[in-house]
Amino acid sequence: MDEIYFWRTIAQQEVDFLYKSKDGLIPVEVKYTLFKEKYIPSGLRNFIQNYQPKEALIITKDYLTKI
Repeated sequence: MDEIYFWRTIAQQEVDFLYKSKDGLIPVEVKYTLFKEKYIPSGLRNFIQNYQPKEALIITKDYLTKI
């Protein structure tokens, strides 16, 4: 069964959603602010460095790219 979690460290680094399925864990960060260039928020960057998920998502209001 798929599940959704929230992740935060003691230092207040956070990821908005963690989607857990049989295929693994996908961190999802949601940003409504305008993006002018590629940017990975520090909480998501921290999660990626520590847990090395296969993929991660940043959902924005106006910016579309793939890293």
